Amino acid sequence: ACNATCQQVAMHHDLLWEDLLRLLVSFLHGQSAIHRVAALELFVALVDSIGARLQQHYADLGQIVIKCLHDDEIGVRVASLAVIKAVTSSWCLGDDGIKHWEGAAAATLEVASAALSRPAKDPAKGPLVVGSLRALGPVAGASKSKNLCLSAARLACSVLADATLGRSAEHCHTQALQLLRALVRVPDGLDKQDVAGLVPLICRSAKDEAPDLDDINDVGIVAQAARDCVRVFVRVDPATTLLAVLEFAEKAMQSNDALDRAAAIHIVSYAFCGAREATPGWAKLLVNALGDAAVWVRHAVCECAALLAETLRPDHVTTEGLLMLLAGFASYMPNETSPDVLKRAADAVRGICRELSSDEIAAVLHGIVGALCSTLALTMRGAASAVSAEELAAVLAALVG
Repeated sequence: ACNATCQQVAMHHDLLWEDLLRLLVSFLHGQSAIHRVAALELFVALVDSIGARLQQHYADLGQIVIKCLHDDEIGVRVASLAVIKAVTSSWCLGDDGIKHWEGAAAATLEVASAALSRPAKDPAKGPLVVGSLRALGPVAGASKSKNLCLSAARLACSVLADATLGRSAEHCHTQALQLLRALVRVPDGLDKQDVAGLVPLICRSAKDEAPDLDDINDVGIVAQAARDCVRVFVRVDPATTLLAVLEFAEKAMQSNDALDRAAAIHIVSYAFCGAREATPGWAKLLVNALGDAAVWVRHAVCECAALLAETLRPDHVTTEGLLMLLAGFASYMPNETSPDVLKRAADAVRGICRELSSDEIAAVLHGIVGALCSTLALTMRGAASAVSAEELAAVLAALVG
């Protein structure tokens, strides 16, 4: 209600409701933690709605928020971090405005470091870490400080390596990856050496540690955040990121853990998608993985093949890789036993064919048609014992389509 009234006053009278600001400041200096949290939450709403009019008060507000970051009440600290995030991500914050929040950036790093040192069972640990990570991305982007970017990147690495986050681990790791994604976008915030050092850590986070055995298509939020992070890294620094990703994937494909191998397929594919172009021989990794004994790996190949066919820019390197994938699918599909993976494979073949011209596909068309017919016949013969009616219908639709 206060936020709405403040907007009405600004709209109709071209004024800032300063009595409200004085009341909020008195709350922040008061003894009630509930009032302090409510005041900070209202400041977040006001920044989003009338942030330009609040800038004249940022010098004082910045100092008050820094004080609140050291409040005894955890809720007040978390709300203070939300104010910092709202202010520094505001569209109207200029160079004059950010200088009032440089102290808040340093204080946010202190809060995060202190939170990480808390015991694993401390309920305040997760909210403080998540709040700090959310605030640091906009702060670093607004300040464009290399030192702040490096400090924030080190913090993100510490969070990703922390094994004591308990139930908050998923959210903390996701926010750490999103922070790295924001930092790499800051001009001159991270150099090539920094990028090369961060990429392997991001790639390790792309492994889905607890996949859903009942739904192979389900992806954990940390793994998805890591894939998206790599995609952004490669857009900012393609050469450095691709080299680091390919080196990581080469080692991961030698792992005895099928989830490591599946993650390697995904992370390489997302890197190529970020670059929108691939390197010569790019499809060899995927074709070789089609023969993997683990269903997770074969599923990853089928999913990524369709994604790459749709995303990569058309050129001779892309065409060569897509034809190699089609030939690989022709050899592999008649032997696939998983209905879900077989459906994915058929979808991938269909997606690849859409991206190739008639002349380009002519050389492998006979093999693909033969493979589809063989797979269709085998699926029909094995349907009674191997798959349900619904699974059979889905597979047949994909094959015929």
